[in-house]
Amino acid sequence: MSEEECFKKKICNEIVANLTFEGLESQEESMMKCEMEDSAKSFSSTCIPGSECVHVCNELVTDALLLKQESPALDSLNLEIVSSETRRGNKRKLEGSSNNPVDENLSKIILHIEQKDRMKALEEKDVGITEFISDLGGFSGTIKQRYSDFIVNEIDSEGQTVHLTDFSVPNSAKSCSDVPEGIALIGLVSEENLANLHNLRKAKDKLGEVLLPVDCDKELRGKLHMAIKSNFPDFDSNTIDRDGAKFIQVRFRTKTDSARQTLWKKSTGNYCKFVLYKENKDTLEAINIISKFLRVSPKVFTFAGTKDRRAKTTQEVTAYRIEPSRLKQLNSCLKSIVLGNFSICRQQLKLGDLLGNHFRILLRNVLGSDEDIEKSMISLMNHGFINYYGMQRFGTTRIPTHWVGRALLRGNWSEAVDLILKPREGDRDEVSRARAIWWSTKDSGQALQELRNYQCIERKLLEGLNKHAKNDLVSALSWIPYNMRLMYIHAYQSFLWNCVVSRRIRQFGLCPVVGDLTIKDSIQEEIHDEHIEKIPAVKMKRDHIQPIEVTQQNLSEFNITDVVLPLPGYDVSYPNNEVKSWFNEMLKEDGLENFSFKNQVRDYSLPGGYRKIVVIPNDIEWEIMYYNDYQVSLIHGDLDAIKNNELPDKLSEGKFKAVKLGLSLPSSSYATMALREILKSGTSAAYHTTLNVT
Repeated sequence: MSEEECFKKKICNEIVANLTFEGLESQEESMMKCEMEDSAKSFSSTCIPGSECVHVCNELVTDALLLKQESPALDSLNLEIVSSETRRGNKRKLEGSSNNPVDENLSKIILHIEQKDRMKALEEKDVGITEFISDLGGFSGTIKQRYSDFIVNEIDSEGQTVHLTDFSVPNSAKSCSDVPEGIALIGLVSEENLANLHNLRKAKDKLGEVLLPVDCDKELRGKLHMAIKSNFPDFDSNTIDRDGAKFIQVRFRTKTDSARQTLWKKSTGNYCKFVLYKENKDTLEAINIISKFLRVSPKVFTFAGTKDRRAKTTQEVTAYRIEPSRLKQLNSCLKSIVLGNFSICRQQLKLGDLLGNHFRILLRNVLGSDEDIEKSMISLMNHGFINYYGMQRFGTTRIPTHWVGRALLRGNWSEAVDLILKPREGDRDEVSRARAIWWSTKDSGQALQELRNYQCIERKLLEGLNKHAKNDLVSALSWIPYNMRLMYIHAYQSFLWNCVVSRRIRQFGLCPVVGDLTIKDSIQEEIHDEHIEKIPAVKMKRDHIQPIEVTQQNLSEFNITDVVLPLPGYDVSYPNNEVKSWFNEMLKEDGLENFSFKNQVRDYSLPGGYRKIVVIPNDIEWEIMYYNDYQVSLIHGDLDAIKNNELPDKLSEGKFKAVKLGLSLPSSSYATMALREILKSGTSAAYHTTLNVT
């Protein structure tokens, strides 16, 4: 038997020995399992060309690993993985080969993988979301049938709800110069040069200049600069060296120079604060688009928090020394992004500089009695919801973001790259092509050609892979923006937190127990390592709150809304009860036993934080409505209000029923988790797409 065939047989034997399908309930899925095992056994005992069998075996092993049915034996094979596109190509080759004795078996295996790819979508139970506060039955409703059914307005650090209301630019003329008036030029310059200055002011050509010879007396040069500014406010002066001599160069000040000198003063600040209104875009995408139009780095912009993509959202942003007029001009060319409410400020926004968000949400296609709706809403108002991290935290594909985070924390850089670039359904065409090229060729340069006109995480990673040596994956990954890499490892923190909070509620219920940690404060999440872009001007705050441990003596002083669970990290305390061991168990299962969350690569170190396990919304209100046309908006965002768009008349009955609700939540709480509590159903986009009625 050849080396290739021995290798193939070893792989398939490992698959048969280790691949299990726990939790398969339907008859169809059970039959699929049996077919899979039979095909793998037949495949492992038959001789065929090695290249195609290795491709198929790679997929079998990879899918086993991704379904968390891995074993050390399988993991140690460290195989490359082919793309689904390559797999389909192999299937066509095999089906066209009449001499191949295992065409049928290979086709069955490939078909199984493709069916499983479609069958396996990320569900709430996969990320630890399993429990509810109340035992009410809830009611049925569709979340985000249209993105305009979800309106988000940021609540700033002063408790004010942010709205887009105004497009005027601050009046720069109000900022006057610090130059004293009436400084005489006579005696500082010759009569000839004074005449030249006056002639320059009268000249039609605004590109001319006057050179005033000066000596090395710095104090004298300073007086001359002040005198020029006092007598000729339209001029700009600079000391230059020319032909070995010093001169003061006097020329007309450009509009840009004038605006910058007027705006960017220590007394007023170096930042333009503005309101960003966006539709159907996430915050980072909007910032990248604005940066591209202005031809500046995205690092110029900072914000207090990211907002939902499929929504109409309003939030504040600060930009370092970007003139308001430049930002305002973008409104004529941006699509689904509007900028306004400009002002100059001294302090930039940092992530976490907000109190929360106010949501206005429309649930469509509602099925349930008015009584059930009222009971569910009253329960939410009085008892709140479990403060899970929502599905948005983990992505929408079959490869969730916390898997990438786990690989980064393990220091398994190749696994992280593979997970980010693995082909998946639902991508844009150019992204799908780039993934397929990478998987089949590992040629980052060729894959990049597909993304030359599209900015995305995959492009950044491929650029890094193209730039650095094949064994320098840490540097390649660093091309992904810092806050996006943090998103992956924070997703893993969130996964651990979700799983542990579910187990804690199942075991201890909704009341404090001895050993719990509590924070009697309005803060609902205290993160020590805010996802802050690495900008020199930004310094992370370390004055975090220390939790209080529940004892037998103080147990009566606390309720469930005071209880927090830690987000694992090197700078947090853990509950002084068995909850701590649950974190350790999960870390051990994920190959992170005794992991301190201090990574050799500093970017992937996590101090940790604390998060309230139950949140009660503020400002909650709701209304039952009826409508006939699903394309008609029933709630308006800020831009609708500016345009004076009218809402349809209210109907006493109609073809469809809806619930309009409003609520305010602390920062980093997910409105979808509040909706899950009242609906008693999943909140994934895939699930709610199935509920759409038109």
